[in-house]
Amino acid sequence: MGYTPHILVIGGGVLGTGIARDLAIRGLDVTLVERGTLATGATGRMQGILYSAARFADSPDMAKLVHSENETLREIAGHCIEDTGGLLVSHAGDSDERFESLLEGCAELDFPVEELDAEAVREREPELGGDVERALAVPDAVVDPFRLTVANAKGALEYGAEIRSHTEIIDVAVEDGTIGTVTVRRDPSPTGKPEVDDGRGEPATDGGRPGETGTRDDQRGDTDGKEVPGSGRRGAHAPGGLDTSPSLPDDVAGRFERMKDDSLDEIDADYVVNAAGPWAGEVAGLAGFDLPLSFSQGAMVVVDDCPVDAVVTRWREDDEGNTVVPYGTNALLGTTHRDVAGPHDVTEEGAEVDLLVDELSEVVPAVWDPHALRSYWGVRSWPEGADSEHGFAIYDHGEYDDCWGMSSVLGGSLTTHRAVAEAVAGDVCRKFGISRTCRTAGIPLPGSEDEQILDDAMAEFDVDSPLVRRTRRQPGQRGSETFEAGPDNPVVCECQAVTRAEIQDAMRDESGTALDLNDVRIRTSASMGECQGGLCAHRLAAELYPTCDSETTEATLDGLLAERWKGQRHTLWGEGLQIAMQNYALHAGTMNRKSESTVLLSSREADVSTGSDDQENEKSGMSGKTGGVSPSANSVPLGLFDDGGDRERSERPMWGERQR
Repeated sequence: MGYTPHILVIGGGVLGTGIARDLAIRGLDVTLVERGTLATGATGRMQGILYSAARFADSPDMAKLVHSENETLREIAGHCIEDTGGLLVSHAGDSDERFESLLEGCAELDFPVEELDAEAVREREPELGGDVERALAVPDAVVDPFRLTVANAKGALEYGAEIRSHTEIIDVAVEDGTIGTVTVRRDPSPTGKPEVDDGRGEPATDGGRPGETGTRDDQRGDTDGKEVPGSGRRGAHAPGGLDTSPSLPDDVAGRFERMKDDSLDEIDADYVVNAAGPWAGEVAGLAGFDLPLSFSQGAMVVVDDCPVDAVVTRWREDDEGNTVVPYGTNALLGTTHRDVAGPHDVTEEGAEVDLLVDELSEVVPAVWDPHALRSYWGVRSWPEGADSEHGFAIYDHGEYDDCWGMSSVLGGSLTTHRAVAEAVAGDVCRKFGISRTCRTAGIPLPGSEDEQILDDAMAEFDVDSPLVRRTRRQPGQRGSETFEAGPDNPVVCECQAVTRAEIQDAMRDESGTALDLNDVRIRTSASMGECQGGLCAHRLAAELYPTCDSETTEATLDGLLAERWKGQRHTLWGEGLQIAMQNYALHAGTMNRKSESTVLLSSREADVSTGSDDQENEKSGMSGKTGGVSPSANSVPLGLFDDGGDRERSERPMWGERQR
């Protein structure tokens, strides 16, 4: 055997993990580093649609690529995909010319679509508005980007790759026109606690949180001899007064012991692949390089009911607020589109949430009815000057910056990530004279190989149907292993029906970190239901104790609750406000978790305006004269509290003032 190149992949999103998997399957030595948890950057803040080729009918090359990858992902990642289908609908106020062009393009490319008139489309989706005139049924689907990313990471591990989450790149050395060592900073005690905001209530949008890194063991990817999650232990508090004295499995406890020392490390790789998405420019900047990237931000809202079965998109030129995406019992409304200078320039404005609901209610009036669970903002990046935001480019710094040893990947999308990874891995192999065929299109991702095994496990452990439907999309063929936890396996998160065994399984997963409860949330969907962690976050944290001391347990719980609050603060009206206030009362009053930075505001307009005056007085050195409090990102206006009975948009109160 000849020398095996060591490749460093930077970025733990769906593209970075896809590249790591492809390179590992081709037999290269691969290390992936991610400064946060997997999928917490751009991947974790997207709509999660597996696009059909019809959406790109005006771009034949892109359409053919999307069509091929749509079919491939269904084959290899079925456990991450829900085949909802899609509807591209035409509204009475939309251009007929654009819709006709769509029909012509699909006909020329012979894509599998079906045209529906107004009656037929409303028979398929009864909640569509009366002004929807026709639609095109297309093979869209819904993808869980978190689990797809984790499945890629697991696939990479199976072929010997190393995954280091919570490992930040802090320097890239350049020596004589060649990339040298890459210095990383590892956090051995991740808590998932977000960075402090800048005073304007804008949470960090870089996808990174303080966190942990795995250590590079002699046998990377070796999973033999692992203890079954939850065996021989007792767990978190659950309804009904269950006795608890929780501890973690020995292998998880051992990981904590190995991660005590916060340290810097140097990685001396033969080649570096920069797949950091919107933050790729920052990574390249560490080596003194610039990248030609364009950026935009988009807002999305999650509501607690799903009025449609298919992905419904209003087909028009304006892409502001045009899609309703079904996610189980929830729906995602998206997205807005605003150009920004870079990933750190994303701003969160409540007006974008209003725009989404207002615009989409014209197509699906029922989106007015449910209460909003949370909102979030994502950032997209693509090669500057590209024809489409879905395009990609491999930026070889040897060619553009006369420095061998690193390439940056610009753009790409969830749907095309496997094909982009294939192109990147092929390019790296060619640089080392390696000729190995890509096999990722023919190797199923972990969890999608044999659903019958999971069906048997569900019957064996007598799991009811809601859990069957959810776990079919999560552990896949690992269902039997996940649920072999004995009789003491209560549900920890009722909203999402997540059991103790699943929590423990996520905590002991070697591609993640048990100390970051936000990582556990991503892997299990715990705390992502109607209560947004209000009734289960403390149970998740209890699984860490007593292996972790009380200070660490409290810190990681703070991190989870803070992350959940970020997404709720722009959706506080009606029933959503009621639930947020109940959660606050529970954790601040019953559990004494009140934050010093959280202020409850009076409902009186005078108090709010007085608070604004105080801010001006403070600037001019006259603070403290009126004693008012001004609204901020961490304030809760009590005047908005209601019983959630009336959710009409016209009744939604303004900040600090209840409409009469």
